[in-house]
Amino acid sequence: MKLDVKTLSGSGSGKMTVGFEVIEDDKGNQAVHDVVVAHMAAQRSGTAKTKDRGEVSGTGKKPWRQKGTGRARTGSRRTNIFTGGGVVHGPHPRDMSKKVNAKTRQLALRRALSERMKDGEVIVVESLKLESKKT
Repeated sequence: MKLDVKTLSGSGSGKMTVGFEVIEDDKGNQAVHDVVVAHMAAQRSGTAKTKDRGEVSGTGKKPWRQKGTGRARTGSRRTNIFTGGGVVHGPHPRDMSKKVNAKTRQLALRRALSERMKDGEVIVVESLKLESKKT
């Protein structure tokens, strides 16, 4: 495939042959999707956290005696039914990242580059030597 070669000023200085085979059919669409989904999942922080009844601070003393009060029996003030108690089945920190095979990742990159090359969005720059390091 031939690509335009440009200078830093933007003027064209010829064409360059690239030994890159452009993917013509629909091969690689799923690979691109998988890689994007994996990347987005890896960006999630996943830090939501609640305390369950074992992590909430409080006494271990039984609130009232088992029989004779007319109230429902209970053994702890830190259960989910009491104010200040723990949360049942609440969120805990977890890793959201997904594994993508190396060949799938390579296919996705080739597919994405192929699409850009077909649309003429890939530019080869002759030299990236800058006069100063000023930013």
